[in-house]
Amino acid sequence: MSDMKNSFFLSVLLFASISATTAQTLPDPPEQIWPTKNWNFQSVRFNAYYNIYSPKLVDADAFKLLAANVDSLSIPSDLANFNRREDSQQGSLGNLVVIGSVAFSPKSKNDNTINRRKSVQFGLGYQDLSTFETAYSINEKVMGTDSSISRDYFVSGRQKALFLQGAYIWNTDPDKAVNIYAGVGLDLGYSLSSVLVENTNKSYIYTSNDSTSNTFLPNEKTLDGVSYFNVAFVVPFGFHARIYKNWGTTAEFRYALNRTTAPGASSLVRSHFQAGLGVRYTFGKFADRKPEQELDDL
Repeated sequence: MSDMKNSFFLSVLLFASISATTAQTLPDPPEQIWPTKNWNFQSVRFNAYYNIYSPKLVDADAFKLLAANVDSLSIPSDLANFNRREDSQQGSLGNLVVIGSVAFSPKSKNDNTINRRKSVQFGLGYQDLSTFETAYSINEKVMGTDSSISRDYFVSGRQKALFLQGAYIWNTDPDKAVNIYAGVGLDLGYSLSSVLVENTNKSYIYTSNDSTSNTFLPNEKTLDGVSYFNVAFVVPFGFHARIYKNWGTTAEFRYALNRTTAPGASSLVRSHFQAGLGVRYTFGKFADRKPEQELDDL
C-alpha cells in the first residue's frame, strides 16, 4: 500500500510540473459571452480521487444490526469461546471517489463584471467505502491426537454511496494560466448498495511423528447490509492549470471528516485524505495570443 501511495503522489507532482510549464504559453483570460447576473455559470469539471478509509472494529452483536436479515449470518453457536481480534484484518483500504460538478461565480460589487476569484460549487459524487469489521478465531486440539482445527469468524462491511456536494471556493488570480484555490464544503450521501462479506474459514493441522500438513478450507459468502447515511465536512484545495483555450486540468486534495450512520445500528466518524486529478471546462471566449506575447514567452 505504501508503494502505491508513493507512486500516486509522485505522479501528482509530475503532473503539476508539466501543467505549470505548459501553462506559460496559454491564451489570455476569457471574455464574457452573456450578460452578467448575480450568479454566473462559470465552469464544469470532473475529478477522480484515491481515498484511504479504514473500517471500524465492532463485536458480533453490533454486526447483527448491520445485516438486512440477521438470520442470514452464520455466527458460530460457540462464539463465546473464540478470541476476538483487536486489530483490523483489512487495515486501511484504497477506495474510489469520483465527482462531477458545476461552479457559479458572483457579480463583482464594484462593476458589472464576474468576480471569478470566488465561486459556489455543486456536484454529484460516488464513493466506495469500507465501514465495519469484526474478527474472531479459535484453535482447538483434536481429542487424542496432536492435530488441531483452527476456525475463523470474520465479517467486513462495505457500501457504495451516492452523495451531493456543496462548496464555497476562493481562487488566487484567475487571469493567470495557473491559479491556486481552496474552500470549505459539505457532502451528503446515501448508500446505493451495502454488503457484508462473511468468512467462516477452517484450517486442519495434521501432525504425525515425522511431518505436519495444513489443509485450509475457505468459506465466504456475501450478504445484504443495511443502508447508511453519510455526512462529511470537506476542505478542498489544489491548483488549476489552463492548457488550451477553455480546457484546463486540476490537481486537488480533499480533507474530509465523515460520519457514517446506519439507522438503528452503529455509526462511525473517520477523518481521511483524498488526492485526485481532474479536467475542467471554463465558459467564456478566449482571445488568440498575439505575436508579441509569443515572443515574450521565449
